[in-house]
Amino acid sequence: MPAKNKAQMEIMGLAIIILLIGIGLLFALQYALKPTPTVQKTKESILAANLLTTLLNTNTECHKRMIKELLQDTALGRPIDCPGTPHDFAKAKISFILDNSLKKWNKRYDFSIEGSDATKDITSSSTQRGKACTGERESKTHLLTITPGFDISLKLDIC
Repeated sequence: MPAKNKAQMEIMGLAIIILLIGIGLLFALQYALKPTPTVQKTKESILAANLLTTLLNTNTECHKRMIKELLQDTALGRPIDCPGTPHDFAKAKISFILDNSLKKWNKRYDFSIEGSDATKDITSSSTQRGKACTGERESKTHLLTITPGFDISLKLDIC
């Protein structure tokens, strides 16, 4: 094989290698710049957890009681002199806080409480009919101890 053809084949080989490296870098760059869904899910899971914690520890105008204390009073059936019953007051405050945070941030959500008949109808949703989350969602559940052996479960789903 003449030297001229050998040199042309080497240059052609180098051109193919450079082309393959370029294509590989383009794929790597595409995946590096694309946000991963797990990062978004993690952010929403952290958002749900932090929002539940903040919600429960928020002081209200009802004798400076926290929402978790109002929920405990509701579950135990304790009457407290608030604007309305502790149940109605807690339900209104929870809806107000969620509507003025998640709903204003254009995030669909469902909030519910289970474990006590007195608190099971304290729910909030970003839709009129309830159950805004039908597909993919991030959930956080928080157990609130009412008395030893009696817990209620607060659940926040962010769609």
